[in-house]
Amino acid sequence: HASMEAIIEAVPHPLYVLNVDDYTIQHANALADGHPGNTCYSVTHERDQPCDTGTNTAPCPLQEVVETGEPTTVEHTHYDGDGNERVHEVHAAPIFDDEGNVVQLVESLIDVTERSAYETELRQQRDNLETLNQVLRHDIRNDLQLVLSYGEVLAESADPEHREYVSTITESAEHAVELTQTAQEMADVLLDTEASVGRVDLRPILDGEIDSIRAAHDDASITLDDAIPDVTVAGDEMLESVFRNLLKNAIQHNDKQVPKITVSATADDETATVRIADNGPGVPDNQKQEIFGKGETGMDSAGTGLGLYLVETLVSTYGGSVTVEDNDPEGAVFVVTLPRAD
Repeated sequence: HASMEAIIEAVPHPLYVLNVDDYTIQHANALADGHPGNTCYSVTHERDQPCDTGTNTAPCPLQEVVETGEPTTVEHTHYDGDGNERVHEVHAAPIFDDEGNVVQLVESLIDVTERSAYETELRQQRDNLETLNQVLRHDIRNDLQLVLSYGEVLAESADPEHREYVSTITESAEHAVELTQTAQEMADVLLDTEASVGRVDLRPILDGEIDSIRAAHDDASITLDDAIPDVTVAGDEMLESVFRNLLKNAIQHNDKQVPKITVSATADDETATVRIADNGPGVPDNQKQEIFGKGETGMDSAGTGLGLYLVETLVSTYGGSVTVEDNDPEGAVFVVTLPRAD
């Protein structure tokens, strides 16, 4: 008995041992309100019935623990001596008799008021950022579409001396549109705290992105080295952004008159690997790691600097990896390895 009392007092939070038949406190440490014989709901909520009955109910861990025989955690709002709301995590665990029945409940209360307020503030900030992102993206894209439309009109009437300037304007506007798309995808990834990794078929996603990039960049040569394996990998609908950004990166960072891109894919029992090789200037060894950081654009180019960061963020979320190697005889090879999920 003395040993049990010492253990209870050693817990740095209010702790109760409850009788599961009538909710009465059988033991409590010095940090806990109430005394043996009081009910837990009368002490913590000033109620005359259990928390999950009547009006203004709250989840009661006792019944769940009795039914499942497993520990559980719920969140309750209690009031301190001055009547101020305090948010507590209620951790409950069963105590069994010799026949395996739950006869007592150990319940500890951890004050998480400050943490809960901080989490609420973060959620509000995330919602505000998401709204701001949507508004800015919408307005910027609308303005850019006007620039592109007028650029097309100017290109038809511009003399050869000024046509190059018009081309630069339209190319910059197109890249800015790509930036808004990448920003949207980054926001979807970074602001979604409840996303879970699913299962997607590799072949249609990679095939689709290759076709899209070919259509958008007819000045580049994109070839597929052998068929894409018909496998399922860990991922979601954002996996297409991984391949789209890597293909665009291979073109935009290319210093050749005709960018040449070769895509290959293989699979073994555990993983699927996609290799995107180009004939560009390559990536120096001292940049092979940092190139995936935020805002890294490498050589002077039209890239946004966010694409590779998005690639690394997504692939890591899927449990995979992305690296860059030297191509032979020149250029770079971006290697994406994803877990299979067949």
